[in-house]
Parts: sequence; structure tokens; C-alpha cells
Amino acid sequence: GAAPPAPPPLPPALLFRLGAAVGTMSPIMTDSVPRGMAKLRIVKPGLKLRSLHWNRVTNARLPHSVWKDAEDLIMVINSQRLKQLCVVALPVARAPGTPGLGGTKCGDLIMDNDKARIVGIFLSSGRLDVKDLATRLCSVDRASRLSQEDIIALQRIQPTDEDRRKYQNHTGSAKEMQDVDVFMKKLCKIENLSHYLDVQLLLQEFPQQFDNLPPLIECLNCAARQIYQPAFKRLLEYVRAIGNYLNSSTSRGNCYGFRMN
Repeated sequence: GAAPPAPPPLPPALLFRLGAAVGTMSPIMTDSVPRGMAKLRIVKPGLKLRSLHWNRVTNARLPHSVWKDAEDLIMVINSQRLKQLCVVALPVARAPGTPGLGGTKCGDLIMDNDKARIVGIFLSSGRLDVKDLATRLCSVDRASRLSQEDIIALQRIQPTDEDRRKYQNHTGSAKEMQDVDVFMKKLCKIENLSHYLDVQLLLQEFPQQFDNLPPLIECLNCAARQIYQPAFKRLLEYVRAIGNYLNSSTSRGNCYGFRMN
């Protein structure tokens, strides 16, 4: 019979990947020199330094960015000072029997000790009357609603699902409980507490955020105008040089341009 027809050619993208895998074609590596840009110098510090995290600008976008004619300043930076500031110290082993950090025991608490300290500090301030807390949570009147400081404090100490289970299963009387536990048990009884706190915080912050919008917009416009100014570009060149020095032993090194998110 007739021979079977030849298989169709592989797509270019797949052909490129296969060729790169066997070494017959050169994949685009992160350390390749982008078109139209000078090759960066690579200077390695010789010891482990803290790395600088950044997102690279792709080679295709570099010619259309502020990095297209950026100067390589890696030979200008103070490498000795960077070594002193960014060296990764080896962990020091603690001798056997050396006590670690720990809190003092607070007695027969239902909640954990760390949270009990925070709740205790909040209650000792005396700013909030717990009796009318539920009423003030529902109030939209500026005179009677909670202050921003109290809202943020309550968000930090609001009960979790685990806290609610603990206090629901607790069978002792309130007289046998500590003040922080009594307060937390009252918070557990307020349904949708987190939603009420979010609404209260929005009522507090929104007017100020709205008034701050015009200056922020003007600041953004000013920043956009400054991007291509020589002084700002020189600053970016120094940041790139410092980052490439710190990242020289990692895959983040030899970066021709980083994104400003």
C-alpha cells in the first residue's frame, strides 16, 4: 500500500521550546543583552547579602522605557558599605537551658494570654462604655458613634470563631470570670460585629479620604512629570546598580530594568 502521509510541521513556539531543551536553539535568557542596550557589568560581593526583590521589565519593553539609555553605575556604588549593611548574619545557636521569650501567666483565662494583654490595655483606657456598645455600633450620628481609635482597637481584639466556641462552651458564671473574659463574652454575643466595625470605620474615614483626593491626584500628576527628569533617572540608575550588586548571585541579578509598581 501507499506510505502514510508525513506529519504536519510543529508550531514555531513548540519547535523553539524543543530546540532550547536539546541545545540546538538559544532561548531568551534573563541575562541576555536587550537590543540596543550596552551589556551590564557583573560584580559579585563574595559573600551572601540580602537580596533586593523587584520585577523585571521585559526585553521587548525596555527600548520604550526610561531604561533604554540608562547608565551602568555598579562601579560607582560603595560596595564595601553595602557589604556592611546587607550581609546575612549566620543564626546563633541558643545554649541548652537558655530561656526563650515568653509571657507572664495571667491566671485562669479563657482567651490566650497575648490577646488578654491587648484587651486589658483597651479596657484600662476607660474610653468605651461596654454597656452601650451595641447601640453605638448601629449609630450613624457623629456625636454618638464610635471613635476611629476605638474602632481600630475593637477590630484587633474582636472574637474569632474559635473564641466564640470557647465562650459558648464555658459553663461558669460571670462572677468567676476575669474582666477581659467578661468583655470578650459580650462581644461574642454581638452578631455581625466585624461588619458593623467596617461600616463605622468607613463613616469615619470616607470624608477625610474624599477631601484628600485632589492633592493625591496632583501628586500623581507631578510624579508622572518627574519620571523623565535627569535627577530621578539618576536615582533609578543607582537603585538598579545596588540591586544588581546585591542580587548578583541570584536569578534576580543582571537586571536591565525593573518595574515601578
